[in-house]
Amino acid sequence: MKDSQTEKNQIQKVLNSCHQKTFIDRLPNQRHLSFLMGSRSIRVDISTIYFIETSPTPHKLILYGEDIMYEFYGKMDDLTDEYPELLRVHKSFLINPHQIKSIDYKSRTIIFPEEYSCNFPLVKTKLLKKMFHN
Repeated sequence: MKDSQTEKNQIQKVLNSCHQKTFIDRLPNQRHLSFLMGSRSIRVDISTIYFIETSPTPHKLILYGEDIMYEFYGKMDDLTDEYPELLRVHKSFLINPHQIKSIDYKSRTIIFPEEYSCNFPLVKTKLLKKMFHN
């Protein structure tokens, strides 16, 4: 029979480990995405992020932002749950709607500053039109 205190300790260890890898600072009007790159901790202001995409390297994500680009280990589903201000427009893309420069609905392409772009599926067209025009 397992001891419930042991189970609670194991759960707490897992949660602490997850928190160290990715966490949120809840400062007024400032939210940050934090992640590890090797032995370095990187902290990026959410408002400066254009989008995050899955990398060709397994289990890695690429973050594009104002004059930055980082590749780090992570899961798109975790970031989608953790940062509701970022919008999942494709299984491979998580975007910051406030950084959209333009949307081409015919080619289904979202354009960001610095000429970065990402694609979106047809089913997200209605959502993007509604969000972009509000």
